[in-house]
Amino acid sequence: DLEELDAQWYDYENYWDGIHKQTNKIDKLIREFNEKTGLLKEL
Repeated sequence: DLEELDAQWYDYENYWDGIHKQTNKIDKLIREFNEKTGLLKEL
């Protein structure tokens, strides 16, 4: 949405610092998705 896009551009320090603090959780979600879909088994 526009509010999130504005935060990325105009409040980038707070926005991106928050994203970077979530990398472990994001990586875990990606691994779980890959396991459920079998995506990496095809490679």
